[in-house]
Amino acid sequence: MLAAQALGKGGSVELRKVSFRYPTRPEVQVFCQFSLTVAPGCSLALVGQSGSGKSTVISLIQRFYDVEAGQVSALHTMLHSGCILLLAAL
Repeated sequence: MLAAQALGKGGSVELRKVSFRYPTRPEVQVFCQFSLTVAPGCSLALVGQSGSGKSTVISLIQRFYDVEAGQVSALHTMLHSGCILLLAAL
């Protein structure tokens, strides 16, 4: 719920220097030092070719996967650290 709360309450969602590989395809680097911030009150559209990482960004925010390195946060709360959170779809 934190990611949805962050956007609904004027908070930010941030991916900071994220590196990621899918567990089923560890030989393929999906993100390397990828950063993205959705500022309070702003909207964001992720567009790109098939396989460019649009759904992966949402999956990382929803914590379907953990990042190799970097940070994913909403409302200044780390989402990929030790605690498990259930997030509503954005």
